Amino acid sequence: MMMSVPSVPGIRSLQLASTLLTRSPLLDRLAQLPACRSQLRQAPHYAPALNSCTVKRTYIRTSAPAMTYLGTAAPATATPDHLKGPAAVAYDFRSDTVTVPSPDMLAAMVQAPVGDDVFGEDPTIVALEHRVATLLGHEAALFCASGTMSNQLGIRTHLRGGAPHSVLADGRAHVHMWEAGGIAAHCGAKVIAVDVEGQHARGERAQPHLTAHDVELHAVPDDGDAHGAPTRLVCVENTLHGSVMPLADLKAMNEVAHAREIPVHMDGARLWHAAIQTGTELAEWGRLCDSISVCFSKGLGAPVGSALVGPATFIKRARHLRKMYGGGWRQAGVLAAAAMYALDNVFPLQLARTHKLAATLVEHLRRLGVKIENDPVDTNIVYADVSSVGLTANDWAKAAAEDVRDDAAPIHIFGGATGQIRVVMHYQLAEDAVDRLVTALERAIAAKVDA
Repeated sequence: MMMSVPSVPGIRSLQLASTLLTRSPLLDRLAQLPACRSQLRQAPHYAPALNSCTVKRTYIRTSAPAMTYLGTAAPATATPDHLKGPAAVAYDFRSDTVTVPSPDMLAAMVQAPVGDDVFGEDPTIVALEHRVATLLGHEAALFCASGTMSNQLGIRTHLRGGAPHSVLADGRAHVHMWEAGGIAAHCGAKVIAVDVEGQHARGERAQPHLTAHDVELHAVPDDGDAHGAPTRLVCVENTLHGSVMPLADLKAMNEVAHAREIPVHMDGARLWHAAIQTGTELAEWGRLCDSISVCFSKGLGAPVGSALVGPATFIKRARHLRKMYGGGWRQAGVLAAAAMYALDNVFPLQLARTHKLAATLVEHLRRLGVKIENDPVDTNIVYADVSSVGLTANDWAKAAAEDVRDDAAPIHIFGGATGQIRVVMHYQLAEDAVDRLVTALERAIAAKVDA
């Protein structure tokens, strides 16, 4: 559904798809930009939405006032202005995907020149794709809606010959565990999932990531044996669970895989963190992979988008497949502009701070006797087990939820019936966020002792 709105000088992108205006948080942020708010107020069918930006999932129509969608009601109490925008996620440790566009990012989106990307005419997308390809040392890139899309397009593009075939990956890999079985569905491929985590925990291997030896040991050769599914692709992930795969190990894997004529695809959703942690240029990682997927919403703070990077002929094929899968889009330069802003303003300086926050949390957890499961913690993600202090993740989450303040957003962490918990740092966390989270844990420990 496309909607016509009064023109704002230089803002063609406000004639945009409902995705920007049907979600009240974005509408709320746009409404804070004076030019947008003053112009939108002139449209009778937008004014009700602007006056009730706290209504959840506002549904905008050109023929009727704003209304709630699917029966979702407005909150009983409006969110105070000082707890909106980035302040709303200042104590949210669930993921680095919870960040919200800042006013400056939204302004960049609104001002972005746009065109029809299916025709190759969106200048902001063209600029982003060229920039990311150059950063990663490749010829071309394809802007996609999500990391799952860019990963699955990359894998499908590599696996052109059809089954039988297999993909070798870490058993924890996102492409295997968290992409809805896409490799099987899209490619008809078997996944050879190496139990890296279990082997490392049992002391059966030194490295906590996939290695060249795994390729030697597990890749199925194309030797004419009719019983096997020859391995046609190796998928690596960097970072994986916050841990960095060293460049030297990636190089060794690349050599072993290529000697067997097997390409290497990297899920580099958080490769930005690996580059910061090691001080290595992104292109050095990129040149050791035949294709790479990088994400702009995990860590970098853009609301939408990932990019698939590789040789020009590879990306041409992937673009064709993206269209077949329904991933072609039109004036998506408004989203590419957010990614460009993130590359300019979040990477690299803001990410280094998230590593320091993670290190600070680890120090406190060790002091309290909590087990660190991904030790050493390389980047912005901490895996811990609070059962070592007699708690479950639910105990910690409950204590955090009880810390209610008028001047700060609530603390959000994932709970669970076991002691295992993941805590993720992002660049919009408040300076006292870790201290507040640790204080909640201390209260939970004290309550358990008193009980």
